[in-house]
Amino acid sequence: MKTQNHYGTLGLERDASSAEIKLAYRKLAHRFHPDVSNDPDGECQFKNVSAAYKTLNCVETRAAYDLQVLPGHDVGVQSPASDAVNTWCALNPWREWVWFCAN
Repeated sequence: MKTQNHYGTLGLERDASSAEIKLAYRKLAHRFHPDVSNDPDGECQFKNVSAAYKTLNCVETRAAYDLQVLPGHDVGVQSPASDAVNTWCALNPWREWVWFCAN
């Protein structure tokens, strides 16, 4: 199964802010919504845009996506995304094993 590039789906760079992600999602969701779009592939595009937003909107899921899915990321290098995951796990130690077991 081919992995979807959520940043590309929303037309954003990897360092996009949460406000940019939300704005891109709102524009594309309106454009491809099945009730609005006449595009035959609109429903599929709407689902892709929604999945991308669901992943990138949350700090934890975005950090996991950045660490595990994007090509060219050196896992040995500490990144802002892994800092977010470490902070989240430090604040929620009982959830740490759930997060790592799920991924």
